[in-house]
Amino acid sequence: MSDLAIDLKYDIKNDKFYVRTNVKQDKVADLVSTFLQGQVGAGKDEREAADRSVYSIKMRVDLSDDSFETSSDTNNYGLRDGILMRFAAMLEQRPESVEFIDDADEFERRPNVVDQAKGMVEKAKKHGS
Repeated sequence: MSDLAIDLKYDIKNDKFYVRTNVKQDKVADLVSTFLQGQVGAGKDEREAADRSVYSIKMRVDLSDDSFETSSDTNNYGLRDGILMRFAAMLEQRPESVEFIDDADEFERRPNVVDQAKGMVEKAKKHGS
């Protein structure tokens, strides 16, 4: 049984994360960092990484033995861990690019066409186009 859960989606084109979790928001980065520390020295994953515009990662923690379980559609642990590192950094450096969503159905619908269009407009404004 998993006691803690973090589900995230990374919209790579707009550099934005969507998160659904039962972890306090101010503790999410610590939990992700703890998982990543445990991956050091795990060896190189030779599988070809999936090429997507949106990646999904699910992380579960069983508090009875402090074990982590993850699943993702990245097809490669290096890519998964790189996305998780980006996520942890953005929580601290660019929190406006991380959206926490409580509703499961709403989370499943994200990102949507409106989110992607907003992201493109914001990028254009930043680059002066």
